[in-house]
Order: sequence, then C-alpha cells, then structure tokens
Amino acid sequence: MKAALEEALTQDFTRDYTKLLRKVDRALAEVKIGEFRLAMRLDEVHHGKAVVLGQGNYLPVTATGSARLDYAPMLQPRPR
Repeated sequence: MKAALEEALTQDFTRDYTKLLRKVDRALAEVKIGEFRLAMRLDEVHHGKAVVLGQGNYLPVTATGSARLDYAPMLQPRPR
C-alpha cells in the first residue's frame, strides 16, 4: 500500500506549489503582533521528496529569506 501511495505522489504539483508559494508570500508580507509589524519575504524554497507516513504525508522544506520587525505603537492621546 505504501509503495502504491508513493507512486501516486509522483504527479506534477508544480502549478499548485507555485500558487501556494504566492499565498505564503502574501500572508507573510505584513503580520501585526501587538504594537509590532513583522514583514517577511521568501527568497528561496527547496523541498525534498514527499514521504507517506501513517499520520499523513511528510514533505521536508527549507526556506531562506529576510524579515523586518518594526515597532509601531499606536498614538495615545496625552492625559489632560
């Protein structure tokens, strides 16, 4: 069964993978964390071979990129 599943996973997912990477890029473009803004960009993504496991599929992924963290407090009105 495992061999049959691994053989079935040889389908070309290039188009789906490219769409997924675009979505990840958009999601990481700006993340608000309290008074901080985190902006990330993926430069390279590499993946290994998908492995079928009892709990599902495993796909090892290595990604490199850059990130920027800005402190952006909301302006508070001055007490009178």
